[in-house]
Amino acid sequence: MCAASTKIIVFDTHSPHFRNNRILDPVHACGFPELNAITPMVEIADREGWVVLSGDVFMKTKPRFTKAVCISREAASKEINNLAKLGVESRLLFTGESPNVSWSFYHNIERLSEPFRHVCLFRGIRHRVHHEAVFHDHYWPMCPISVTTPSDFHDRRLLTMIASFKERYPVNRENMLSILYIPVKWSKILYYQLRDPNARFPDLYRVRLEAIISFASQEDFYLFGRYWHVARKYVPSIRRLRFANEPRSCEDKIKTLGSFRFSLAIENCVFPGYVTEKICDAMMAGTIPVYLGAPDIEDFVPKECFVDMRNYSDFEDLWKYLSSWSHRRWRRKINEIEAFLRSSAFDPFRAEMVAEQYFRLLTE
Repeated sequence: MCAASTKIIVFDTHSPHFRNNRILDPVHACGFPELNAITPMVEIADREGWVVLSGDVFMKTKPRFTKAVCISREAASKEINNLAKLGVESRLLFTGESPNVSWSFYHNIERLSEPFRHVCLFRGIRHRVHHEAVFHDHYWPMCPISVTTPSDFHDRRLLTMIASFKERYPVNRENMLSILYIPVKWSKILYYQLRDPNARFPDLYRVRLEAIISFASQEDFYLFGRYWHVARKYVPSIRRLRFANEPRSCEDKIKTLGSFRFSLAIENCVFPGYVTEKICDAMMAGTIPVYLGAPDIEDFVPKECFVDMRNYSDFEDLWKYLSSWSHRRWRRKINEIEAFLRSSAFDPFRAEMVAEQYFRLLTE
């Protein structure tokens, strides 16, 4: 039980992955890159005399406190109102989920954001946030990494993509019975798109498949990720392909990326401000990202640091372009990436900086 003088930050989420204070376990939390800032935020809170509890633990113990504030992921928990009744102030709402995954959250964002003083979200939804909430651009929190990769251009293969076979593809990974759910799932998506103009953005899961289909036969293209063995069995467009290199799992994403000159970084959807770890992982691994996603990507990452897929008419055109690069040209691009990663312009992506922002918005 907390002492009467305790100042408490309540982390509220509906996800069972983070309840029972599991979000406070750094080993467990590191499995969820979207939440890379939470562990350093807890460390800051501890130094500043705050206690952090998950929402369910707070509700069970009902500790005494002098001040209690809430940080919520997607405001989807039923505990929000109950926390407010106990005197917990709803301070910060955030999410790293894409709008084509969390349809309901984005559709209902005005109502969900109303109790909060601050929101950290992708900027494409800014105009829908409740007018009394202060909006902040959401930056994907990136942790420092140690990279040991081939430094020579000639030691690297040309192109890779690391992306698991997802539910948004024609069938669900390892559960073939999920094919019965597809009409229900897509009818729900269609419902949001018909009702909400903000939900009518390009979905890029299909583009990833198109890239795989186009590049599969190339000897210098390698696909990594989970569940592709399922796709090879059940997805007609993938089953018919002749891969020069069969898809395989990836034990170390950063090390794998660093073995290639270029890597495809294709977001889940086209949405303003929706910039995730895909482009950052590539840069931090020492490879050049080939990017498609946020239409305002240059507001977050300099154009000198990536290849913009929008500039190419088709995948054949893109392959010819990437194949034409010289060592010298590639090295110049890598130098630009390294300069950006060292600069203050990359600071908003650093997990410790995101953590400091969260703590400040919660406690100011």
